[in-house]
This record gives sequence, C-alpha cells and structure tokens, in this order.
Amino acid sequence: MDNGEITVIGGPASPEFARLLAKNLSLPLAEGNVTYFPDDEWKIRITGDIRTKSVLLVQSLHPPADRHGMQLYMMAKDLALKGRDVHVAMPYFGFSRQDKELPPGEIASFFRIGNLLLDSGVKSVAAVDIHSTTSLDAFPVPLYNIPAAQLLAKHIADSCKLQNPVIVSPDEGGKQRAAAFATTLGTDHIVFNKARDRVTNDIKMEDPAANFNGRDAIVVDDMIARGSTAIRATEILRKNNAGKIIVVCTHGLFLGDALEKIRSAGADQIVAANTVEGRPSNAVDVSALFAPYLKKISSEKIQEATPRFSKYFS
Repeated sequence: MDNGEITVIGGPASPEFARLLAKNLSLPLAEGNVTYFPDDEWKIRITGDIRTKSVLLVQSLHPPADRHGMQLYMMAKDLALKGRDVHVAMPYFGFSRQDKELPPGEIASFFRIGNLLLDSGVKSVAAVDIHSTTSLDAFPVPLYNIPAAQLLAKHIADSCKLQNPVIVSPDEGGKQRAAAFATTLGTDHIVFNKARDRVTNDIKMEDPAANFNGRDAIVVDDMIARGSTAIRATEILRKNNAGKIIVVCTHGLFLGDALEKIRSAGADQIVAANTVEGRPSNAVDVSALFAPYLKKISSEKIQEATPRFSKYFS
C-alpha cells in the first residue's frame, strides 16, 4: 500500500489540521461537513472522492469534547460499515487525563472513549502528546503517542533570542518532556513540585527558592486549559529573577481569559502547537509528525486490536 491509497478525512473539529496533514504528506483530502439545527442536533455529510480502502480520519476532542467525540464515532462507524479501514489521527485527545478511577466510582473516560472507537470499527489511533503514556497498554485499540517536544523546541530556538535558557516543567509528570526540550536546546531543565486536588482541581506548587539570575525560562507543558499551572509557574519564575519567560504547550485550549491571566502573571510569550484550532497562540504546525504513523498504516503493520497493546514513537 502506498500513500496514494489512503484518503484523509477532516472532521468538523479539525478541518484546517486535516488540510495541512494532507498537504504535508501528499494525500488526497475529503471533508466531514456538519450542519447544526436549532434544537442542538446536527448531521454530518462526508464530501470528496473516497476511492481508497483505507482512510485517515482527523478529529480532535477539544471543547465541546462530547460533541466532537460523537461526531468522530458516527463518521468512523459509517465508514467502517461501508467497508473502509478506518484509522484516526487525533491531534488532541481530550479525556486522556481521565485514565484512573480516582476517587473510587469516578469513570475512567479515557478508556470508555476507547470502547466507543473499538465499537465503531476503528483499526488504530495516533494522538499528539497524550497526557499520560502510562495507560496506553490498556487502551482497547492500538494507540500511538506522537511526541512534539523536539519540534516545539526547534521553533523556540529558531524564533527566539535566548539568554542562557533553562527549561521548566511545572510538575514531575512533564519531566521527560522538559528533558527532551532541554536536549534539543542544549541546556538544562528543572522540575517544580506540584500537587493537584483530584476533587477540587486546585493546585499547589512549591517555590524552589532558586535565583535564576536573569536566565530566560521556558515553561513547557502538554496542555493549558484554565492556565492555573502556567500562571503559578510564571509567578514563581518572575519572583526568582528570571529574564524572559516563554510559556510553551502542545495543546492550547486557553479557556476563558486564560491567555490574559498568563500574560498578566509575567509571561512574555505564549506558544502552542496547532492541535486545537482557532487559538491565537498556535504557532507550530505538527501535522507532519504523523508521517511515521502513516508509514505504519501503509506498510499494513498495524496490529489487531487487543485488550493489551503498547506502541510508542521515539
């Protein structure tokens, strides 16, 4: 199978990302066009020439996540019933933070999304910077995590004049991401100690009592929603004499006035990838990162869905 035997289909949540992916990877493109009704119902019509056996359905699960998730399910199910091999490119995998039953009785929505995808007939999924890679083994369909740290770091290196930079991870969970970022920039990194209340979602972040002595600081995270973590990290860095402060994330949800609050806390620049469409800080196109996944599909090396599956791109 070669690239010409795969058609990209852009879902309603990610039409621009799908266009970029199709262009960057030289694939034909079709579109899932949605019509909304006054009672909040909607319908989707897939338009374009789909003669290929395999399709790459592109859809992020950003807000409204439930609507975008149901659109993904309906498109995938319909295509599978029509005999297509359906693979999913998910720039942003909403619900991926919900991979544990904490507290007891809380639904692990990450896996229930997987059950929907399995039921729809999806053969495999690839997502950019899934929040936690520790749960990939138990996902119901083959799931590939595509890291974006190196591409984001290269953008910062090429576009920003940095003075003795230091990479900052707001918590222990982002340590590997910060390390990859630091390696690309040839510098060091530091990890702040953060705790989040699983019930109230409030965060506490310890001041490391470090003096950054004018060093430019780059705060790196996988996603920013309300901005609480980025705001607190920026405040700590400003308090401890950091120079320029750049906040970088893969998934920039930036709900409400999050962008304004992060800037007010002292951030000089905010940079995100284009996994969540329509955000003003989207500066880095990560669609080409799906090329290894495409090769996996093209070579027909995607494994069959099993209860236990693990695959990572390095």
